[in-house]
Formats: sequence, C-alpha cells, structure tokens
Amino acid sequence: AQQRQWSPMEAEKCWPDHCAVARQFAAKAIEVYSEGDVVWVQDYHLMLVPSFLSRKLPSASLGLFLHVPFPSSECFRVLANRDEILKSMLSADHIGFHLY
Repeated sequence: AQQRQWSPMEAEKCWPDHCAVARQFAAKAIEVYSEGDVVWVQDYHLMLVPSFLSRKLPSASLGLFLHVPFPSSECFRVLANRDEILKSMLSADHIGFHLY
C-alpha cells in the first residue's frame, strides 16, 4: 500500500471538517445541558468547542483541560488557525494543562 504524505495544503482542506466535528460535540453538550452544570471539554482535539458552547450557553461554566502540555510559542505561532483556537480557549472559564 502506498503511504500518504501530509502537506500544509491538507490542513486548509481539513479545517472546515474539524470545525464541523467540534460543532457536533458542542451541539450534543447543549442538548444535555441543565442550568448550573459545569461543562468540561477534554483535550486538544476539542479546543474549538468552548467558543461554540459560550455562544449558545453564555451563562454556563465552561472548562477546558488539555491532557498534553501546551505547545511552545514557536510551534503555536505557525498554526494557520491559531487566533481561532486561542479565542476559543479563552472563552472557557477554567483552563487546565498537563505539565511536563
């Protein structure tokens, strides 16, 4: 079987799908949410979910926990969608990081 190579162009094509999946997770959380719940979003692949939740549940208490260390500024700054990711993270009320 031929091995596929990843390229930056793939990221541009995949970003809308990544956002759509994050919206699906947020929609399910909204569906089961009850007033007073604390909603914890777990891990890096769901880092967009807090922004989608905060738009629909502005009074909800939102947490984001990353089970991996946050990338260095050198790595994070080269991400094409870093602003959207960072804004979503900052829409959480509580943020936790795994340490080295």
